[in-house]
Amino acid sequence: MAIYKGTEVKFGINLAAPGFDMDTDDFEISIVTAGVTISGAKGNPDSSSKIRIFSESSDSSGDSGSNWYAIAETDTLKAGPLKVIAKAYIPDANAADGIRTEVAVAELGILSNP
Repeated sequence: MAIYKGTEVKFGINLAAPGFDMDTDDFEISIVTAGVTISGAKGNPDSSSKIRIFSESSDSSGDSGSNWYAIAETDTLKAGPLKVIAKAYIPDANAADGIRTEVAVAELGILSNP
């Protein structure tokens, strides 16, 4: 998928792991291309963040919970393949600090100059 620099990209987020609940647990999303990284975290209303994460209540499809989305501003990224990195912070009594971090990586598309 081609994505043009200077546009906003909206994509759905679905993180699943044992003991993890997107509605109550923390997570963050980063996008990396050509050595440039932009990030955003759930619950962080920082207006300077280049990625905004938000939820919308589920529709009448019967799904429970919220649907989560990210909107990324691509103006500071360089052209090339976009990699999405999701970090989920999962409550875990066996972890030293009580939180286990799980990381997932996926390709989002190719960022092109308009």
